Amino acid sequence: MRRSYFSDRNPNFSTIRLRVPLGIIYPEQLDTLKGVAQRYGRDRIHLTVRKTVEIPGISTSDVPAALEELARAGWYSSSFGNNLRNVVACPGLYSCPNALVDTAALGLELDSAFADCDDFPAKVKIAIAGCPNACSHPLINDIGVVGVSRVEIDHERCTGCGSCKQACREDAIELRADKAYINYDRCIDCGDCARECGEDSAINQKVGYRIYIGGKMGRHPRFAEPIADLLTQAQALRLIESLLLLLCAQGKPDERLANLVDRLTLEGIKKQLGL
Repeated sequence: MRRSYFSDRNPNFSTIRLRVPLGIIYPEQLDTLKGVAQRYGRDRIHLTVRKTVEIPGISTSDVPAALEELARAGWYSSSFGNNLRNVVACPGLYSCPNALVDTAALGLELDSAFADCDDFPAKVKIAIAGCPNACSHPLINDIGVVGVSRVEIDHERCTGCGSCKQACREDAIELRADKAYINYDRCIDCGDCARECGEDSAINQKVGYRIYIGGKMGRHPRFAEPIADLLTQAQALRLIESLLLLLCAQGKPDERLANLVDRLTLEGIKKQLGL
């Protein structure tokens, strides 16, 4: 069942938790947030690790009025329960020079499509990172998305200047006979070498989304595992939808996607999804 608030340590008071997709807050919403916190709460606001906003210390009898006022400014809840928790994403192409993909476009699509679903077997967490730096911690979420760049050197155009080698922090590039060569066992698909090569780049790259599944934190943490690579935004969205449908169809009560991966195995899930 969807909930908009939960009890404080004092059962007469509650905390409202607001969903904030991707952590994006618009200036016109801030005055309402401030006013509700001052009138109904303890004059303070808490930011959670998933970029949601909490207003603690609201008398439980005042919660409906506070929620109504917040809704008029575009604030809404459903940020906990057996649903898709707040989608987390780094700024991506909006402002980060390292980003390879549009994190906001995919994240907002996911929130729009699945935020109202509250009949999953357990909570579902999704995080999106624009590059392999993975600032949004996608590998410890049920579904993690990472922007990647698969690079290949065109040796006819390569001058052996060594700029790509200097840019590579993984020591995955070496120069041989005045040409650059990539050691793909070391390469993490960050695309730094392609950016450094410049306008007349001798490095071809294919950019896309890599999907990981089965990560979580808590008492028994687990890293997510890659299930698909170099997807377009539309392909990533379809795969995530298929994963959520699989979880609903085969997940047991209170079973996280990580536990479903352990039970069905990664290869078993890939086979069911035709990957």
